[in-house]
Amino acid sequence: MRSPFRTAKRLLQAIRLREQVMTARTRLSLELQKSVRLERTTNGGGQDLILSAFDADRVAAKNPIASVRVIDHKRRPIPDEPQLPRQLLSPLDRLQKEVAAYQLLSPAAVCPGIICYENHFIASHWIQGQRLSDSLRTRSDSLWEYLPACLRAIRCMHNHNIVHMDLNCGNFLIPWPMDENSATESSGAAIIDFEFAPAPELQSPQQRGFDYLRFAHSLLKPRRGLEAVVKNPGHFVSLFEEAVSGLSVSVEGLPEYCYLRLKEFPMITTGLRRVLTTP
Repeated sequence: MRSPFRTAKRLLQAIRLREQVMTARTRLSLELQKSVRLERTTNGGGQDLILSAFDADRVAAKNPIASVRVIDHKRRPIPDEPQLPRQLLSPLDRLQKEVAAYQLLSPAAVCPGIICYENHFIASHWIQGQRLSDSLRTRSDSLWEYLPACLRAIRCMHNHNIVHMDLNCGNFLIPWPMDENSATESSGAAIIDFEFAPAPELQSPQQRGFDYLRFAHSLLKPRRGLEAVVKNPGHFVSLFEEAVSGLSVSVEGLPEYCYLRLKEFPMITTGLRRVLTTP
């Protein structure tokens, strides 16, 4: 039998979340000087509620004009992989970190630009594109087209003293290719979903090293970049080496769990350990 107190709490949380969504819609409409409607996205979002904003005056409008993150205070299960040296931020801290990252990085086109935000939501400009994970799932060899841009985005982020701590393929937005040959190394990549902080014991070089290592770990998933990487592991490692040239990064002292998937590929593991620990 369900506890009446839990039921009441969930009801209050649902009411609160609905009110926050309405506030976000009102504020966004004022900023854009047009009425908007909000719809839940079908994927992504991590710990919070992610919505797409559409022009409400165009009933058949299919192209979003903004993305809205509304913080969700509901209790969540402990994040996966607690062995990793990171901490899930509180709802308010998640929002504040994302606002700070977007403000610093959007001028460099590494993050979406902010339209407006309050203490429970952030609305940002819509990026016409797809998640890197979706592109790799469809065509593994698109890795070579987008990886350089993603690595440049990480470097830019680190140059602004920001670390992500959850860099997986789903947290990169890449442009829609006009055709199968249109994506090039000059294509941009934007980073989203800033939800974690580094563990207190990690030094700055280790934090940056973890970001690169975590991204490599994600790329080696089946139905991501695995098929492409195993065909040319040397090139894969060399791109990471080029990305960290001149930066202070280190993977020394990181838990062995960080190499869980990489250990299946000794050449890649050895190469990344070498290039991701700079003098």
